[in-house]
Amino acid sequence: MTRECSVLLPRVCAALADPRQPGYDDTCLEKLLDWFRSLTALDPSMELVQDNPCLMEFIASVLALPEPSPSILSFTLRLAGILAASESRFQHLQQEKLLVRLFGRDGPLSSAVWEDASVRSGWVNGVHSMMQHQPALHFLCDGGGIDVIFTLQGDPSLFVASAASQLLVHMLTLSVESETTKPLTTKDCGWPACAQMIIKHIEDSLQSSSASHIEQSLKLLTSLFGSCHAPWTEVLWLGIAKQIESFLMEETVQVQHVLANLLLKMARSPVFDTEGSFWALVTSALEHLTPVQAGPLAVRILRLYKW
Repeated sequence: MTRECSVLLPRVCAALADPRQPGYDDTCLEKLLDWFRSLTALDPSMELVQDNPCLMEFIASVLALPEPSPSILSFTLRLAGILAASESRFQHLQQEKLLVRLFGRDGPLSSAVWEDASVRSGWVNGVHSMMQHQPALHFLCDGGGIDVIFTLQGDPSLFVASAASQLLVHMLTLSVESETTKPLTTKDCGWPACAQMIIKHIEDSLQSSSASHIEQSLKLLTSLFGSCHAPWTEVLWLGIAKQIESFLMEETVQVQHVLANLLLKMARSPVFDTEGSFWALVTSALEHLTPVQAGPLAVRILRLYKW
């Protein structure tokens, strides 16, 4: 950070935390967040917060406001997440008791401002930004924050719901890839604690009688299999394959359109090139889906393998 920026930053923070100031343009706030992202990406050390105590003071000031504006609170949540992406800065924010006040049960979650979609979006984005290391993972899973994310999958704001689903994919991947000491297999499947919670949520949703919950989990799996091609995804699939196959036979559960997208994403993953049960399901899907659903799936798979 240049000397000029260091001089200006305390004044900027004070203005943002002042409720008497008029509303700020979202584009300006987004550019300011982009600037913080570039700063933190270059230097993961504590230097940024140590040299600029106004950052911690700003977060504390916003939390102390009886009725903070949704846009400033959303900005604060996202800023805290960006800072907490570094493990050392995460620990500092923890010591200052700021993370639990921002992302814990007694923070914005329990206030009237949570009704504003921008605050919920800021919360999800802040959590996603900080979710780069195990301490952040344990903070969310042990503190009940993961249940909030499960709930936000069904948020009335499609943007928030999609962000929550993407966050769960990221958390599942981080948990498995940072906390397993040996490769997972179908015979020895010791999922880490956080991964277990997410997988159980997926399984419970798939077995529920709620079409919306089933669809949410299918979309989550579509995102997962589309973005992660690690061998452990096959282990996960084998545990839920039978349940997913049943959706093709149940006329009461109208999720076939989502199922077609899931199968296409899986077909693109090298993990399932030779996985017999998956291709048996594809064959069954082509037989049971409507022509409108089966046609595009068949064409895309043919193009994928250039048959």
